[in-house]
Amino acid sequence: MKTSLSSKSKYVWYLTIGLLVAAILITYFTISNLPDSLKIAAGQPGSYFYETAEIYKKDLAKQGVDLEIIESKGAADSLTLLRDGKVDIALAHGGLTTRQESPNLVSLGSISYEPLWVFQRKGTKPVHDLSQLKGMKVATGVEGTGVEVIAKRLFTAEGVNEQNTTILHMSMKEAAERLAKGDIDAAVFMDPPENDKIRAFFSSSAVNEASLEDSEALRRRFRYLHVIKIPPSGIDLELEQPHAELSTIAPTAYLAANKSLDPALQYLLLSVLDEVHHNPTLISNEDEFPSDKDIDLTLSPDAELYYKKGKPFLQQYLPFQMASLLERLIKVLLPFLILGYPIIAYTPTVYNWYIREKLSKRYDSLIEIEEQLANNRSNKSIEEFEAMLADVEKKLNDEKIPSSFTNEVFILREHIELVQRKIQRIMRA
Repeated sequence: MKTSLSSKSKYVWYLTIGLLVAAILITYFTISNLPDSLKIAAGQPGSYFYETAEIYKKDLAKQGVDLEIIESKGAADSLTLLRDGKVDIALAHGGLTTRQESPNLVSLGSISYEPLWVFQRKGTKPVHDLSQLKGMKVATGVEGTGVEVIAKRLFTAEGVNEQNTTILHMSMKEAAERLAKGDIDAAVFMDPPENDKIRAFFSSSAVNEASLEDSEALRRRFRYLHVIKIPPSGIDLELEQPHAELSTIAPTAYLAANKSLDPALQYLLLSVLDEVHHNPTLISNEDEFPSDKDIDLTLSPDAELYYKKGKPFLQQYLPFQMASLLERLIKVLLPFLILGYPIIAYTPTVYNWYIREKLSKRYDSLIEIEEQLANNRSNKSIEEFEAMLADVEKKLNDEKIPSSFTNEVFILREHIELVQRKIQRIMRA
């Protein structure tokens, strides 16, 4: 007998479909909505961090993710907002926290150097190390900014404090204005040299830049710092700024995230970092950033994998939302496939055994009839033996054996007929 699909094949097919449906249902109920929004703490408008966040916002919007930029006093305040759960990610730099202080935060990698600049009013004694700021009026950032925290730490190491120096806390804009007017003697800033405000200081006729000759000593004292050397004319070729080699120190800026941030969003952010920060700058080489070096926080496991292997395969070719859904579906399906494969693989064997076990019972009944026929101690009549045989055949018909076992069924029927002829021959003899 020919059939388009045997009962055994149907059974395996139904089992496979059942496993797939179960996996899809689990995926649907465990993933109600894919993440499509983020909040980032990024300092003050006009700062390097804020401008960088605006670039992230544009790139993420192309992938269907909305990035809301939250203002903060500065990098230190941004980390506080992140620890308090008010934002999902934050731009910060080295020297502001530790893994012990922020156990629930991770880093997605460093993105750039952020040099510390010391500018002084013309007419003041040239500064070659921070200790020479003693006795001056010096502006640092507003309290809660990264520059204020770093400057205070460096000042303390150099013996500069409020007892011997007038230390003022003010915004970069105010400090620049007061420095130009001569109201203060010096100011400390932190931003990349490409920042328009930093470049304006180098072209100003009212201020001079300071080269820190003890940069290497500071780096050895504070290991999150790097020595940055800018060659003559390295900032502005036309104005030949600086006029001589300038040395300073810089922590690395990095993107911090809440440890619970969705892995799919982490991978998306990492791909954005790669796109935005891989180009060379005035103080970094091509592909030097983003990187997994020089970070205060534990590197996210997803970021660690990204820096080793790159962007996930699906995200290289599909939009974020689709790639994320497929990646999650694969993660859910994989255990089912691992569990379901041996089940599906052995199902035909088990099924065959089950059907043959049914046929075996009918053979057991035939053997029992033959044994009773040989002895016939209970003096059964031919009608009784034939009734027993008819019962065997009825049970065989009731079993509904699939057509794939037609050959075995016909053989069993032949054996039933053989026993029937044997009964007639012996009983009539």
